[in-house]
Amino acid sequence: MQKNIIRDGCYLRVREASWILFKAYLLPSLLLILLIAAGCNKEPEYIPGLTVQGIRAPISKVLFSPIAFDGAVLKIEGHITDLIVEGQIEDSDAPSEVPEIEETDPEELTTLFKLMDTKGNYINIILPGTWELADDDYIIVGGTYRKNGNELEARQIEVVEFEEDDKEEEIQRRDEW
Repeated sequence: MQKNIIRDGCYLRVREASWILFKAYLLPSLLLILLIAAGCNKEPEYIPGLTVQGIRAPISKVLFSPIAFDGAVLKIEGHITDLIVEGQIEDSDAPSEVPEIEETDPEELTTLFKLMDTKGNYINIILPGTWELADDDYIIVGGTYRKNGNELEARQIEVVEFEEDDKEEEIQRRDEW
């Protein structure tokens, strides 16, 4: 049994009307699925500091209003300067010129350094344990900020590795062409 309906002065069958609605919803849905599938095929990009927890704040903003950030969990990035490992005991009885360092429990050691931005502003970082860090490493640190002593009690760090610049190879390749 087919019913006739009136639309714009013409009679359409119900079956034809439902087919028009079906096409109206089916085509945009398929197109949307294809676009999503094409976008999901990409390799994810590495974003430095994504795993470090905290509020991302520049050092200058933290130093401008330290009371606002006191006790907050922050994520700060910059270059390491004045790297010191506290808790190591030097053996002064050694006859050689280079002092030997006695082995101590790694949990008793503390790594201290200043994290400096490009403008010269810095925050003191306290990091428990020993880490393979060097001066001028670019890192992202997450931890609790304390306004007294202008220090960050670090919980997480991530050393950012920069890609090497291939300008010279590109220039040579263009010259040879």
